[in-house]
Amino acid sequence: MILMFPLYHQDPYYRFNDLRYRWISLDNWTYSTDFKIPFNVSEWQKVRLIFEGVDTVAEVLFNNVTLGKTDNMFTGYSFDITTVVRDVNSLQLHFRSAVQYAERQSKAHANYSVPPDCPPEEQKGECHVNFIRKEQCSFSWDWGPAFPSQGIWKDVRIEAYNISRLDYLTFLPVYDNTSREWNVEIEASFDVVSSKPVGGQVTVAIPKLRTRQTFDIELQQKPRTVKLLVKISKDIAVELWWPHGHGNQTGYNMTVLFVLDGGLNIERSVKVSKYTVL
Repeated sequence: MILMFPLYHQDPYYRFNDLRYRWISLDNWTYSTDFKIPFNVSEWQKVRLIFEGVDTVAEVLFNNVTLGKTDNMFTGYSFDITTVVRDVNSLQLHFRSAVQYAERQSKAHANYSVPPDCPPEEQKGECHVNFIRKEQCSFSWDWGPAFPSQGIWKDVRIEAYNISRLDYLTFLPVYDNTSREWNVEIEASFDVVSSKPVGGQVTVAIPKLRTRQTFDIELQQKPRTVKLLVKISKDIAVELWWPHGHGNQTGYNMTVLFVLDGGLNIERSVKVSKYTVL
């Protein structure tokens, strides 16, 4: 990505140079690049453009086609580019000033007041930070100046796949008071592009809890969610995770392996903690 603007040859943290740089955050900027796809796109049923992190308000154009907009620094974005991707492509992100966006959002919210409108005067910061999903300290803090950045702050990639893709995997340890045993609730979301049902198995292993369970699954076309319940034997002692100073922070490594039709294997490893509430 290339961003071009005139630079002052001075340290922005020196004296009041942060005020000299304020014009940057009040303007709109465009990130753009041209690139070549390193594989044959015609061999894949689905191609997606993935942004791990965009800061913050932007319109995304791919080969001059608007894919969508972003307005949250803390989440990723995924766009389907199957019908617009070519061997050589252009990508543009048109960023809007986060400061001006927050101000407009505040003015549009007329039902009731959402304080504070602005930081203390001595911070020389920007206002209405509570109306944008962005790093709050970038609008100023008592320990730092106002540098409301904008740009691509995490990885960008292109993913191509056939059959299916695992979009996300979440889990939740739950204690059953009736049976007096621990369970792990697992939820996996798939994007299935195969026109035929995709069968397979899921194996969940938690070695330290001597737990290994296998489930049969079948995925139909379109987005699909698989829900699993892994039961931990009550004969196995499960150590809890305690807040600092109250006990050990015990966690258990869990591996989830999906073996699907077509030779597709997907594995995820996570750490499970059984929490206690004081």
